[in-house]
Amino acid sequence: TGNYDAAASVARWRHHVFFDLSGGETIERHAVERGLIGREIGIEKLTFGSDCPADEIHEHVERFIRIFEEIGLTDDERDRIWYRNAAEIYGIEAPAFAAE
Repeated sequence: TGNYDAAASVARWRHHVFFDLSGGETIERHAVERGLIGREIGIEKLTFGSDCPADEIHEHVERFIRIFEEIGLTDDERDRIWYRNAAEIYGIEAPAFAAE
């Protein structure tokens, strides 16, 4: 945590480096305050992830729903973070550029 600039730089230059949006309220707040989501770290590099207990996951989901609304993500960008990026990583769904 805290090395956001270096991490964003690595993700920009390394095709197979991705981030999951876990880490709790502090990381979530930093992501908004620093403008990391979709600016410093491209939407295509982000997936939803959490290491919290199952009975707490809804709190993280609800916060990210608010965050995504606050920063103005499109439905497509939200879908990429919630599902499609991870599906592509695991080969469940082909990347959008592969269909073109």
